[in-house]
Amino acid sequence: MKRILMGFLLCLLLVWSGQAQDRIVTWNNDTIPCTITNSGARYIRFTVYQNGIQTNGRLNRTEIKQIIQAEKAPVSLQAQPEFHRWRVALSGGLSYLTGDTDPARDGARQQGLTNEQADDYFQQLLLGWQSSAQVHFFLDSDLAFGLHYRFHTSQADVFATFDPQDGMNLYHGQMKETIYTHYIGPSVFGNHQLSANQKWWLNGSFSAGIAFYRDELSVLNSGMLLTGKAFGATLDMGLEYFVAPRVSVGLNLGLFVSNLTKVTMDDGYNQSSVKLEEEERQNLSSLDVSTGLRFYF
Repeated sequence: MKRILMGFLLCLLLVWSGQAQDRIVTWNNDTIPCTITNSGARYIRFTVYQNGIQTNGRLNRTEIKQIIQAEKAPVSLQAQPEFHRWRVALSGGLSYLTGDTDPARDGARQQGLTNEQADDYFQQLLLGWQSSAQVHFFLDSDLAFGLHYRFHTSQADVFATFDPQDGMNLYHGQMKETIYTHYIGPSVFGNHQLSANQKWWLNGSFSAGIAFYRDELSVLNSGMLLTGKAFGATLDMGLEYFVAPRVSVGLNLGLFVSNLTKVTMDDGYNQSSVKLEEEERQNLSSLDVSTGLRFYF
């Protein structure tokens, strides 16, 4: 009689422990008996005991259909999100060139510009506009490869008195300059979910490619065109919010890096290539702030 009673109590204990155990139901309708150890914004971490062996695991919330925890009501997660293979991002905003302009300012002063005129001219040139387009293909839910295109422009103009250094003449007129930079290169993209409802995402991308430089300079109606190309790279970090299942808005901070060591000069009559000395090299690097739309399909 005592053995029967002990066996009955043991069965009750096993049944009670099985009921008290947590369970995870995946979208493939697989049920995992486990003990949930951590419930994060992106991953559910758990422990499984099998044949006396403890195994730790984790699942992305997007893989989970339902969570059943001991002594708690079952929690059904939102509908399984659709996995999109392609991402297209269009952005635009301000850009600030980070290169050293002190040598160029000194040269402008030697040509007759006042300190105020030189400072105003280069402040105009440093602050510009940029836009970009990215296309990425996802290999996984948080890793993609693609292509990054970036366009930047800035311009400046000033009316000043110029000294040709001939001891006789002074000229008054306009000095105007417009800079264009095109960049294109392969890119790697990653993202990280910040909220359980999958509305907020943190993302980043890195790209390395070729930058194409064009500088249109006009002094007293005499023009000069400078062109060149150089290695370039971009690094972007962004915050993204989904306003629709396949559309989001984003805010990005970016760094563009490039250094021009050789230019082609064209005055309309003659064309020549010039290798720039170290102190003459054109730094095309800039800090970017942009916003825009992202499309998934």
